[in-house]
Amino acid sequence: MTYAFNCRSRAPTLNEVVRLVARLGGFLARKDHGEPNVKTIWLGMQRILDFAAGIRFYKELQAAGSCV
Repeated sequence: MTYAFNCRSRAPTLNEVVRLVARLGGFLARKDHGEPNVKTIWLGMQRILDFAAGIRFYKELQAAGSCV
């Protein structure tokens, strides 16, 4: 199951953002699973920080003119 969100139509609700972050942390978002717990939200936030660090590193390499 994929989650499609058109960011141009409207801003996501807080619940949608929390569920998206939790999915990065392993939350499966099935109907019978209820709401995500603190651990899956925390793991999802760690993944977001990893993605942000990777983007920052890539931009630094581009600015330095290095190629990987």
